Amino acid sequence: MNKKTLLKLEYDKIIELLTEQASSQGGKMRCQKLNPKTTLEDIELLQEQTADAFTRIVRKGRPSFGNVNTVNDSLMRLDIGGALNATELLRICKLLENTARVKSYGRHDTVDDTPDCLDVFFEQLEPLTPLSSHIRQCIIDEDEISDEASSTLKSIRRNIHVINDKVHSTLNSLVNGSYRTYLQDAIITMRGDRYCLPVKAEYRSQVNGMIHDQSSTGSTLFIEPMAVVKLNNDLKELYGKEQEEIQIILASLSNEAAAYTQEIKRRPCSIHECKPSTIQHQRTHSYPGRASSITRSKNSSPDHHPPWRHFRLAHCDRSKYRRKNRFLKNNRTIHFDGAGRAAHPCSRSFRACGIRGRIRRYR
Repeated sequence: MNKKTLLKLEYDKIIELLTEQASSQGGKMRCQKLNPKTTLEDIELLQEQTADAFTRIVRKGRPSFGNVNTVNDSLMRLDIGGALNATELLRICKLLENTARVKSYGRHDTVDDTPDCLDVFFEQLEPLTPLSSHIRQCIIDEDEISDEASSTLKSIRRNIHVINDKVHSTLNSLVNGSYRTYLQDAIITMRGDRYCLPVKAEYRSQVNGMIHDQSSTGSTLFIEPMAVVKLNNDLKELYGKEQEEIQIILASLSNEAAAYTQEIKRRPCSIHECKPSTIQHQRTHSYPGRASSITRSKNSSPDHHPPWRHFRLAHCDRSKYRRKNRFLKNNRTIHFDGAGRAAHPCSRSFRACGIRGRIRRYR
């Protein structure tokens, strides 16, 4: 079908309506690439798939295809031996979790659920549950790694908490003790990841420690007491070890995910983009209350097609466009509104809109 015909039929607007029903970026891209079918076998197959999708929606509700981002770039990085960050691994995890939900939706749980032509698409889905569960166990959020990700990380963070408690205990004793009169405020502050005390400038010689900063007026010096210097050094070293262990964990998860890249790539239409049954579900929602129907007469052939209506008449009240006066011949035509033109909501010609009838000129 050439571009001129598609333009006359406003095919771009049909695709726009369909694309609005897609909840994932991959689904929107596949909808935008759809082209009309010209063979009767393909048309009947797609109508059957859409009808089966509508039946599933009536019985089980509409499945969720959201929370899915494209992971093509991440898969390419895994193929060349690269490591993914927490955000990329979470995207793969959400993709697999969504796949598991959709696969569960496709199962026939009751006797009333009869097999249909969409079963083949649901059977192709592989949720890779062990991988998604491991990623979810290790990564809580994009900026947070779980303590249970490894025993080493758990031990490091335990030591960090212990040293933090020691630092606060030591500084609290100084603030409430011998240094109380030397401080600008009785608080503990941070300067460059180091715990410090705000000391009055005139009492600099009374507080033994390292100066990390001063106020804009120069009246306050932020000093790290010598009593906590070694503790702060140990704390900073532990923070470095924590980051190293996090990178090791991410590299391990990336290696585990790299083992399944081929499984994901073998099903581009069912996992990391949008499986065909998704489009069938979207078609049934493009026009609420209207399911596709398969109609074929006894004499139907590839060269014979029953009359059809333009999609923009789907929401029109056809009773308004019956014969009202003697300008029009039969009861399937619409009002006359000037010389050779019709008063019609979608501003299309009679033939393009599927409304047949002949106009008689008034004499």
